[in-house]
Amino acid sequence: MPSGRVHLAATLTLAVAAPVVAVSVGRSWAEAGLLAGGCLLGTILTPDLDLDGGCLAFDVMRKCFGRPSAKLWELFWKPYALILPHRSFWSHSIFGTAFRLLYLWLFLWATLWLFGI
Repeated sequence: MPSGRVHLAATLTLAVAAPVVAVSVGRSWAEAGLLAGGCLLGTILTPDLDLDGGCLAFDVMRKCFGRPSAKLWELFWKPYALILPHRSFWSHSIFGTAFRLLYLWLFLWATLWLFGI
C-alpha cells in the first residue's frame, strides 16, 4: 500500500486528469467538475483517518482552511480512529467509505435536528 504522500499525489493527479478524460469522451463540464470535486474530497476523507497520531488529511485541511479547521476536523474524526483499527478491512474497503459517509451524515443530521432544521 502506498504512503500517504504517494496516495495524495495520485489523488491530485486524478483530480486533474479524470475530468479532462471525462469531457473528452463526451461528459458535461458539470459532471467533470463533480468528478474533480469527488477526487479532491478524497484527500480529506481518506481511509487513513483511522490513524491515532493523525494523517495527511489534517495537513491538507490546515494548509487549505487554517489550523483551527484542521484541529476541528481531527477532533471530529477521533472517535472513528478509536473505533477502527488502522488498515483494517473495515476502514480500507468499500465498507470503510460507506462508514465514513454514514458518520458524516449522522453528524449532519444530528446538527440539523438540534437546530430544528
